[in-house]
Parts: sequence; C-alpha cells; structure tokens
Amino acid sequence: MHIIFGQQQAEELSQKYTVLELDTFQLGENGPNVVAYCTVETIPLEELARLDHNKMQHDHLLINYRGRAWHDCLIALDQLEGKWRGELNSFYTDLRERVESYIKNPPPADWSPVIIKPAT
Repeated sequence: MHIIFGQQQAEELSQKYTVLELDTFQLGENGPNVVAYCTVETIPLEELARLDHNKMQHDHLLINYRGRAWHDCLIALDQLEGKWRGELNSFYTDLRERVESYIKNPPPADWSPVIIKPAT
C-alpha cells in the first residue's frame, strides 16, 4: 500500500490501481485540508469477485465514521480487517481505536473527523 495525497493524484492512479480514501488532514491550525488515499496494487484472487463490495464497504465505513455511527463502524471494521491482503490493517486498527475511544468518551458536538497536523 502506498499513501498519496490529493484528489487529483488519486483520480490519476485509480485508472491503474484500487484507490481508497483514508483520512483528511488539516495542515496547521488554519491550513488547508488534504485528503490521504492509499493505492492497493494487488488484489488477491479470492477477493476479486467482492472487490466492488469491499470498496463500497470501505467507503461506508468512512461515511459512518464522519457521521458518528460508531457501532456501524465496528461492524464494518470486523468485515474489512484482513481484506486487501491485510495492507490496510494498520489503518483499520487505528480507526478502531478511535471509534472505541469515542464510544467510551463521546466527542464534543463540534467534533470534526479532520485530523489537525502541526505545521512544520
């Protein structure tokens, strides 16, 4: 899995690879938002028949995360972990930890799924 930033690069690479959205980052306190994507270059043969389903499930995971549907996120994570040859497992593990934390300690009403990265 390779991480890329920006929709234009994602669209270009999607002609050749499976491209999945990951997180949105804000660069600095008042900086621009940048979307991170990953490319999955090799899909296991046993997953090819379910490729569209797995992509849709991944997309719905992010929609549910942004919409605070935490339990729906956990269900999707249970089904997605191990897919994509396990290449996204570290992302799914990180997202699961965030979701479980939000279940225990709900975020404030003005919560945003955008991750703020300090300017360097």
